[in-house]
Amino acid sequence: MHTAKKPSMFAVWRSLLWKEAHEHKWKLAALMALAVGTPLLLALTDRSPYDSFPGLETTVLYVPLATLFVAMAAAASERSRDTLPLLVRLPGALRVSALLKFVFGVLAVLVPAYAVLAITFAWPALMEWVDPGMAPMDRFSPTELVAWCGQITLIVTSVFLWVSVLGLRSANEVRAGIVAIVAITAMWGLWGGSYQWLVRDQTHYLGGSLGQSTTDLRAFELLTAAMPGGLVAVEAVSFHRYPRLPAFAVPLVYCLTHGVLLAVWLRHFGAAVGDGRRVNQASPPTAHGAWLEPPMRSRLAAVVWKQYRECRPVIIATVIGAIGFAAYIIFVVQFAPTQRVSWRESASFMASVLSASVFFAALIVGVGAFHEDLSRGVNEFWRSRPIDAGRWFVVKFLAGAALLVAVFGTAALAAEWLSDYPFMMPPATHVLPVAPLVVYAAAVLASVVCRRVVYATLLGLGVSWSVIQLVTEKVDAPFHQIAALLAATAAMTVAAWLAFRNDWSLR
Repeated sequence: MHTAKKPSMFAVWRSLLWKEAHEHKWKLAALMALAVGTPLLLALTDRSPYDSFPGLETTVLYVPLATLFVAMAAAASERSRDTLPLLVRLPGALRVSALLKFVFGVLAVLVPAYAVLAITFAWPALMEWVDPGMAPMDRFSPTELVAWCGQITLIVTSVFLWVSVLGLRSANEVRAGIVAIVAITAMWGLWGGSYQWLVRDQTHYLGGSLGQSTTDLRAFELLTAAMPGGLVAVEAVSFHRYPRLPAFAVPLVYCLTHGVLLAVWLRHFGAAVGDGRRVNQASPPTAHGAWLEPPMRSRLAAVVWKQYRECRPVIIATVIGAIGFAAYIIFVVQFAPTQRVSWRESASFMASVLSASVFFAALIVGVGAFHEDLSRGVNEFWRSRPIDAGRWFVVKFLAGAALLVAVFGTAALAAEWLSDYPFMMPPATHVLPVAPLVVYAAAVLASVVCRRVVYATLLGLGVSWSVIQLVTEKVDAPFHQIAALLAATAAMTVAAWLAFRNDWSLR
């Protein structure tokens, strides 16, 4: 009897290298299209394309979002796809896979960011070559380019490690992302409150004037370097602070902290997986006294109830997070010796933050509205039943949109009523009631077509952002802007309906 020969470590490395490269090449393509294509499209379709290239603004928005999406996929994708038993059978594959996920994930985020910065650096020379008679533009020096690339590399590495470690034991990508967002938001909330408390008697406070302070914040500065993406705030903490830390202190703390996170990621990626064996558990005893409600007589009521149960956790989490963020800002403002807020201003600010968070909620609800129904097992099951796919889509789509409008539309009306000034937010106030519907429709379309959380979120974000920016830039009249956004929403909804009804997807 011959026993199967175990594969060599070289074969394991080669197989896993091919696997991670194959998976991340599509992430890289999606991120490249989002990071480079969106600002390039906006710059070329602008009324004055020779003014500037929105590269720095895009980088600031792109880096945290892209890092979050890629890291939560690295943390939970193997578990959600049930491919962990395959990795367990290969010798040393768990730690090798964790290391490759870290390397390829960070590179997938950094390469598009580097490309955007390179285009930003070359844009003035390119525009001067296109139009030699144009006025000189502000140039991006090579030193600034290198500094931006270095800072982005350190920030992406930091956020990726924190998100992947926090979501290590999550069952799927969505849960990993939610756990990481809640934990990191809480960390930075405590950081901000502690910072304001330490400098409450100084002239250097959030929203106030910058002045020299004698408060010793050297230990706090080191703590900031260990935070997820904390290098962004280190300079603000150390601004006009005396005495200063040695030059090597902050880099040393950064390396030690994130070295520990990397070790935890490599070690506990395998510990979280286990041995991949299924344990037969005894079925729980039947509760003879239990009573089930009778089935709903209306199919419409049943689908609406199902959609409400699926969207409710996201809506509640967004509402709690927005109210908590607003309460924290109001609490911080109270520390300012010359500023106080009334209850009416506090309520108005809370309602404004809640109404502004509708974009995040619309993206998450849109992606998650059909994600479970379009999974392989559930999709095959319900399509084998006498259910009209078109009506199923319409009811679920309208139920999710109605829930968003009911919760966040009420908050927007409250903000308008409580505030002494009109509730304003760029780029145009009159498109705010319609813009969340664009985000929601784009997210639904991306979810139906892609059927992968990470790709659907990136695609929905890029499409909705591009549509809103193009309409506000190219269309002048407010009524025409609203009509154009509604037309785009209708077009994306019809496309999603056709894809859902005919079971079209890129998978």
